[in-house]
Amino acid sequence: MKEKGVFMFLVKNAVPDIMKAVFSFLRLAEVDSERVIGMYVVMNELHVPDEAKETMQERFAKSVEHMKNTPGCIDFMFLEQNEENGNQVVFTKWESKQHYEDWVNSDAFKKAHQHSDGSEKKSAATGSTLKAFDVIHHF
Repeated sequence: MKEKGVFMFLVKNAVPDIMKAVFSFLRLAEVDSERVIGMYVVMNELHVPDEAKETMQERFAKSVEHMKNTPGCIDFMFLEQNEENGNQVVFTKWESKQHYEDWVNSDAFKKAHQHSDGSEKKSAATGSTLKAFDVIHHF
């Protein structure tokens, strides 16, 4: 089995069509063929005011090391459109939907979304759109 890769990209080019980003992400990923069946991709498009974007970048930069060690996580990417009022997108690729669900329900996920005193972090995002995909074809 190849070592799983975790990548963080701050993409500085506008992504006019979010589906192009999804397919580019899948195309760039290197995965053993036996792992394609059951792969799961989650895209969380964050609606973030321009003045809060740097804060979001810093928060997700802190997630990289944790995501490297998260069971079933194949890739982690943080994307940003290079345009005024452009959204930020978190892409994750998982060995299976179950791995993703296990992570969302984990103590580590909860801890990442709260302050050190246990209170919930106020998000810098004003909203988000979560989309999930089963991987059907991969090359």
